[in-house]
Amino acid sequence: MTYCAGWKYANTVYLIADSAATKAASPNAPTSSFGEAHRQVRNEHVEESLLKLVPIGAGSAVAFAGDVQIAAQMIHFLKENLSHVDSGEKLLAQLTASLGPFDPVRPVELIIAITSQGAPAELIRWDSISCQSSADSDYYQIGSLASYHSALTPEFLARLLRGNVPSERVLPAITALVQSYGVHDNLIDQNIGGLIFGLFCTDGATH
Repeated sequence: MTYCAGWKYANTVYLIADSAATKAASPNAPTSSFGEAHRQVRNEHVEESLLKLVPIGAGSAVAFAGDVQIAAQMIHFLKENLSHVDSGEKLLAQLTASLGPFDPVRPVELIIAITSQGAPAELIRWDSISCQSSADSDYYQIGSLASYHSALTPEFLARLLRGNVPSERVLPAITALVQSYGVHDNLIDQNIGGLIFGLFCTDGATH
């Protein structure tokens, strides 16, 4: 699995994701970029090797967790159809109708960020088990993070936002925090780790 999070702040949408991948094959390197030991976890191997943030259009991107092959098919559909709908939830409804039903033993979770000039930013969570989208929160996380860290990220983010931290400083702060999780604790056992990547979408542009 993985760990991804997304949040809205000042009509900007941010996404972060780890880069660990779970594979049958042995790792290509003994450790990640930050020194985490690549090792066998529940009869599979976990190593830093996969970017899970993908731009899907101008000012829009997706973070994914779960089956990589199925996720790639979904992301291709999102890229091809984003310009034909006027909301992310309609896009995900089309995804469900066109590609579903989905294999329950190969689940996928998505967090989608969509922005455009003069329109409210969208942050949407969707999963292939329920095929339901959620867009009523300013924060979502997906993946396999089950330790106390899953509560620490939104708590730290809330403190930043209460302090009116400038929007351009929010992503580096959260990325550094999440990167520290794997430095101080063995998150490889939760199929999480490697470099933490982030991006933000605002006013129809992705950075």
